[in-house]
Amino acid sequence: MLRDLKDFARVPVQQNGSQNQGREIFHCDGGEKCSWPSPRARTKSKFKYMHRIECVVTGKVQGVFFRDFAKENADELGIVGDIKNQEDGSVFLVAEGGKSALENFITKLSKGPQSAQVTNVSVAWREAVGGYNFFSIS
Repeated sequence: MLRDLKDFARVPVQQNGSQNQGREIFHCDGGEKCSWPSPRARTKSKFKYMHRIECVVTGKVQGVFFRDFAKENADELGIVGDIKNQEDGSVFLVAEGGKSALENFITKLSKGPQSAQVTNVSVAWREAVGGYNFFSIS
């Protein structure tokens, strides 16, 4: 299981007793613990400590390495998801991770790389649904 989540879950947490009921516990960000169910259960249940954002970033965000910038920051923060350019010149992304990591990610997205000029970041918070093992660029 750790191999599937190695890009997301960074540091295993040792836990005494059988409280985690066969689940592995990981630090996601800022000391927050994320509980990962088994792969079978993962497709049926929501992640208790995980969150999902869907963002549209507008401004001069295409042709300026914005997606690479987002991926680099997502990887550093332990966030999984996907980012892609839109026909209207904006960038759309879906990201899942701990709440504080996602908040930090949004802050970084609003600044963008030096060559970008971000005018707006629209964010919709959702429940995490899984389906991502890493952050990818489409």
